Amino acid sequence: MSPRHLLPIALTAALAACSATPTPAPSDTTHNAGGTPAQTTPATAEAQAILNLVNAVRKTGATCPTDSEHTQANFGPATPLTLNAKLTIAAQQHSDDMATRNYFSHNSLEGVTPQQRMVAAGYTNWSVLGENIAAGYGGAQATFKAWMGSPSHCPNIMDPDYRELGVGYGIGLTSSGNQRDYWTQDFGARQ
Repeated sequence: MSPRHLLPIALTAALAACSATPTPAPSDTTHNAGGTPAQTTPATAEAQAILNLVNAVRKTGATCPTDSEHTQANFGPATPLTLNAKLTIAAQQHSDDMATRNYFSHNSLEGVTPQQRMVAAGYTNWSVLGENIAAGYGGAQATFKAWMGSPSHCPNIMDPDYRELGVGYGIGLTSSGNQRDYWTQDFGARQ
């Protein structure tokens, strides 16, 4: 994998760790020692909604914010993404894991990385991979809007090198008993 494609994963991980929730979560809700079961929602409708939003913006192009003050990155139209079953498995398993065990990170609590998760789901012989995660935004539209307003998530959505997408969606309970949604987008292209 080229260094250019490692950067979005690293930037996405850094951004997700500090700003992907709409409001700061108390530190005691980071890990749920009680193992509150997640409510798994069928991903098909949610995955299709996200795919439709992604492809609509890729069709026209977009301007993404950057980390630099007062600058933006312009992306022209890009090839539509297709939903990939293996990437969807990886994304759904990660959303379910975050929801069930009440954490928010690209890496699992055991340290499994997005790349390892996608390969374990059978997505092999890839040339590029990327991931976006979100929690606490509610539905597909609000989550997608947050990703498009993010300096590291928006470029993942617009990256013309990606050809396939997997989407996962799960609902869990925080240690205080509040529902929280967890989203994962896994991007890839095969060699």
